[in-house]
Amino acid sequence: MKSWLSNKMRDIKLPELLVEVDNELYFTEPMTTFNQNISNRIKDIFDVLATLMAHGCNIGKYTMPKLMEGITYERICRVTDWQLTEDALRSSLSRLVNSISKLGVTQYWGSGKCSSSDAHLKEFKQKVSQQTYQPNFGGFAIAFYTFVADNYAPFHCKPFECSEGEAPHALDGHLYNESDLEFEEHFTDTRPAATILFSSFAWYGTKYSPRIKGIQNHNIYMIDTKRDYGNLAPLLKHKTARINMELIEKHWDQMAQFHASIEKGKITASVALRRLLSLSKKNEFFNSPYAQI
Repeated sequence: MKSWLSNKMRDIKLPELLVEVDNELYFTEPMTTFNQNISNRIKDIFDVLATLMAHGCNIGKYTMPKLMEGITYERICRVTDWQLTEDALRSSLSRLVNSISKLGVTQYWGSGKCSSSDAHLKEFKQKVSQQTYQPNFGGFAIAFYTFVADNYAPFHCKPFECSEGEAPHALDGHLYNESDLEFEEHFTDTRPAATILFSSFAWYGTKYSPRIKGIQNHNIYMIDTKRDYGNLAPLLKHKTARINMELIEKHWDQMAQFHASIEKGKITASVALRRLLSLSKKNEFFNSPYAQI
């Protein structure tokens, strides 16, 4: 197997690889400006690829022009500020994710119907108005929330302040990625496992399955009090274990409007859920998605 792989593999430099992929997928198209002149269009693609390598390989905007001819610091800054927009990057990423999902080898890794997300901290020394110190990290940091499908396609990523909770951001990857993947189940670790996420994912047809550490320290809820819950029975003895279906029915239309506004883009999921989580637990609408008695 080792010799077979060695014979199949070829040596190629990163710039040449990016050019080959772009010739096949045109993933730089959303990030380039419209140029009728073919030479200007090629130059624009070259500048975008150089800028992507400067950021993606952690080379930096200042060092990249010293390593590659035909690109300047000013040009990299301009491409970064005006062409690498959030919408353009999301559209480009969707082309790559769709192509990854069509590869034969990825079918052995997963069907693309399951996904997971996790937050990673990165040092952030720049002085900005909202700078957060993370004690566990030992410095100022920013969190990046990354979403990966079960076929190892990274279909979404977003930054947020590390002082915020992860729960409000867990739904963003499913609603705001532009790939063709149709997810049926999403996994997270314990930190974003807020109860509101179970109902929120269900509204959009996805099962939420967090890996909860120390489940015995968490409250879980039930609808049918006569059902045998087996090993989970000891966790359902607390006073608020039974879900109040009457309260859900009372606020059903309001809940539907809430999630419809998210789906239609009137407000982002992370902002909406963050506001909802900030409400008092005595608020009926706050409790309605997982209403307990």
